[in-house]
Amino acid sequence: MAYSTTVERRQQFGRDVGGCRLIELLFTLICLCASTCYCSEQGVAWALQLSDFHLSVYNKHWLPHYGDKEGDLHLFANKVLPYIQPGAIIMGGDLVDAKTLFMQGHQYRQEWEVYRNVLESFKEATGLPEEALLDVRGNHDAFDVPDRNQDYYTQYAAQGRRNSSSRVTVFPLYAPTQKGFLPTKKGCAAAVLVGLDVSPQPGLRGPTNFAGICGPALLQEMDAVLTAADTKFRADGCSPVFLAYGHHPLSTILHPDVPFWRQIDRTSPLTIYGKLSQHGVQAHVNGHLHSVFGQRLHMMHQSYAQGRLLELETAAWKDDRRFRLMTVDNGTFSFTDLMFNTPSKPVTKGVAPPPAATTPDNITISGIDTHVVVSNFIVALTSPPDARYSPLTKPAKGLASPTSFDTVRALVLPSATDAVATKVEVLWRCEEAKLEGSISMMRQKGPAPVYSAPWSTKVSCGPPKPKGTHVIMLQIIASEPDGQVSKSDVQQVALYTHKSGGSQLVVPRKPFPMTNKSLEKFMLWLDWTRTFNKLFMIQCFIHLVCMLLLPKAFRKYITPDRPRIIPSTAHVTPVIQIPAGAQPAQAAQAGSVDDVQGGASSGQTSHADVSTQGGLLSWVMWAPTVLCDMAAVPQIWWPQVLYSLYVPVGPWFAARFLSSQPLGLFLSQGVLLAPTAEASWRWLPCADTLMLVNRFTFFTMLPGTLWLAGVVSHWYASP
Repeated sequence: MAYSTTVERRQQFGRDVGGCRLIELLFTLICLCASTCYCSEQGVAWALQLSDFHLSVYNKHWLPHYGDKEGDLHLFANKVLPYIQPGAIIMGGDLVDAKTLFMQGHQYRQEWEVYRNVLESFKEATGLPEEALLDVRGNHDAFDVPDRNQDYYTQYAAQGRRNSSSRVTVFPLYAPTQKGFLPTKKGCAAAVLVGLDVSPQPGLRGPTNFAGICGPALLQEMDAVLTAADTKFRADGCSPVFLAYGHHPLSTILHPDVPFWRQIDRTSPLTIYGKLSQHGVQAHVNGHLHSVFGQRLHMMHQSYAQGRLLELETAAWKDDRRFRLMTVDNGTFSFTDLMFNTPSKPVTKGVAPPPAATTPDNITISGIDTHVVVSNFIVALTSPPDARYSPLTKPAKGLASPTSFDTVRALVLPSATDAVATKVEVLWRCEEAKLEGSISMMRQKGPAPVYSAPWSTKVSCGPPKPKGTHVIMLQIIASEPDGQVSKSDVQQVALYTHKSGGSQLVVPRKPFPMTNKSLEKFMLWLDWTRTFNKLFMIQCFIHLVCMLLLPKAFRKYITPDRPRIIPSTAHVTPVIQIPAGAQPAQAAQAGSVDDVQGGASSGQTSHADVSTQGGLLSWVMWAPTVLCDMAAVPQIWWPQVLYSLYVPVGPWFAARFLSSQPLGLFLSQGVLLAPTAEASWRWLPCADTLMLVNRFTFFTMLPGTLWLAGVVSHWYASP
C-alpha cells in the first residue's frame, strides 16, 4: 500500500548495478517520475464490503430483535448505491441464516430466492455486471450441505453461478472512466480482489460448523491462482494492489495438516496467512464475529521476512447495518466503516449514536466514531495512508527516507441527488505543537469525484526527530451551500521534518499503534483452533496426572494414617466399606459420641475437618486430601483413569450431522461420518468440537471429579 512496487524494484536494481550513492539517487528520481505517470493511469478505485446478512424465512419472528434485514438491503440499494457507484460489492458470507427456530442447520430455498432478489436490486442500482458482485460462502451458507457443488449457493449466488468449484477467485478493480468501471487499453487495474472460501466440505449442521478449514488442496489452489494473476498483470506492465476477502477471520481457520503441538511461525507457507503474505497480499477483510468482541477488530500481522498483512473484520449487517467503503489510490489502501441507519435498525452498542434524521424516510448514514459526519456526502481520505495501517509492504533495504506524498487526496461521494459541495478542505492538527490549520482542495479532472491539494512544506510539528516522525491528524471537510458539512474519519499521518526546514507527509517504517481495544486486537492475534486444542490437552493432563496419578503416588505422604477402603463381601452391608478395625461406628459402640468424634478427627480427618480446622494451609490442602482419599478406592479411581484416557481419543456420542446421511460419531478432534452409498467412512477435522469439549472438561469433568473426591472423603467421617 505504502510503497510502489515499481519504485522498489528499480531502486534495488540501481543499488545492484553500481552501489554508488549518486546512481541510486538518480534511479530514485527517475522511478518516482515513472511511478507518478504510471499510477495516474490507475487513479482512485473504490469498492463496498458488506457481510452477514442472515436472511431468514423467519424474518417476522426475528423482527423485534434484528429489524427488517431484507427491507433495509433494498433501501440500501435504492438510497445509497446509485450515488456511491462502487466498482465492486463484496458480500462476505452468511448470506442466509439457514436455521430453524430450534437453531438446527437447514437450507431453505426461500432464503436464497430472497438473496437473489437483493443481488438483482444491487445490479439495477449500480449498473454493475454480475461479475462485480463478489459473494463468498459463510458457515451458515454451508449448514447441512453434503455436496457444495449441488447446493443453493451454486444456483442463486453470483459467484456460485460463475464458478462453483473454485474456492479462490480474482477480480480486477479498475478506477472509473467515462465508460464506467471497465478496463481500458491504457489503464491498469488499481487492485485485485482475491476471494477465499474456507467453509468446510461437507458442511455439517450447527454447532459443529463455526470455524473455517484450510487444507493443503486450498493452499495449492491459492498458490496457483495468485501466481497466475500476478504473472498476467506484470506481463501487462501493471502492479496492482492485492486485497483478499472472505468470511472467516484468519484466527478462526483450522489447518488440519499442521499438528497443534508443532511450533510454526504464522508466516509459514503451511498457513493461509503465510500464503497470502508470500504473494504480497496487503490486506484481508472478513466478517463472521458480529461485533461480539468489539466494533474495531483490526490487526496488523507482522513478519520481517514477508512484510505485513492488515486484517480488518467488519460487523454484521444483521446486527449493525454495517458497510465498509474501501479505496485504492495509486497503491494506497484506505477504508471507512459506516452504518446505514433506518427505522428498523437495531441499536448498536459501543459506537456513536446516529444523527437525527432530516429526511422524511428517517434514513441516515453515520460512522462508528463521532467525528465522522455524513450529511449529503461520504468523504474518505485516500492518500496519504493512515500510519496506523501502513506500511503494508516490506520496506526496501537501504532507503534513505520513507516514501513521501506531495499531495493530499480525498474521495467525496454524494449521497443525495442535489448534493453540491461548495468547498472541500483538509484540516490538519498537530497535538505535539498544539497547532492546526486548513488547506483548500480542488476537484481533479475525470469522472471520479476526487479532490486534491498540494501539501504545504511549511507545516511543522516541532523540531526534527533523529529517529522518528511526528503525528499529524488529517480530516477532510466538505461544505454545502446550506451550511451543512460532511466529515471524513480522522487519520493519523506521519510527518517528517527536515533539518533544513520544511516537512513532508511520509509513510513510517513501522506502523503507528492502533487505537482499538486490547480485546479487539487479541481476538485476531489468537490462533483459536490451536489454542483450543492446547487447552483441551492441558485439561486432560490435569485430570489424569494432577487429579488421579499424583494423589495415588503421594497418598502415603499426604494422608499416611488413612485406611484403605475395600469392597464389602456381604450383601447386607454397603457396597464400599471401611475395614472393621477403623469403623467409626464401632468406636461409637465402645464409647460416647464425643469419643467417636475425637477418633474420627484424630485418626481419620475428613474433608470437612480439614476445612474447619482453620488456616490457609487447611484450605490449600483440601483438594489434595480429598483426591488422595479417592485414590484409596480402586472401584472409583480406576474408572476415572480409564475415562480420562478415553475422553481425548474415543467417540463421545452419535448424532445426525447431515440430515440426509446416517449417524456420525462426535470426537474431540472432529467428526467421523458413517459410510453411504457414495462414500465410505469419512473423517472431518473440526475445530468446533474442541470448543464444545473444552466447555465440558472445564465446567463438568474437572469439578465433577473434585466433587466425587469430596464425597469419598466424607465417607471416612460418616458413622
